Amino acid sequence: MRRLLFIGRVAFIFNLFFFICLLIRHTHISVPVGLREFVVIQGWILSVVFNIGFMLAVIMLRGRGKQIEVPRWLLRFNLFCMLFQIVYYIFSPQ
Repeated sequence: MRRLLFIGRVAFIFNLFFFICLLIRHTHISVPVGLREFVVIQGWILSVVFNIGFMLAVIMLRGRGKQIEVPRWLLRFNLFCMLFQIVYYIFSPQ
């Protein structure tokens, strides 16, 4: 269970990077190139990977009937971010 909590926290951090990426993309904030590349990798790529992995692990553990010791706010926030990312990637003009 500690691994699941760790993955949930890491997914939370990457989701924050995703929202920072949205902020950088839709505003005219000047960010150094190295920092921008770091944020883009964390936000656009790793947030999706960790969200999907975290949610699959939660679904598998609940399917087995095991108790999940992850705060509900973390589950809800990561689920919201995953759904938002799916909708954003499908419907946003690239």
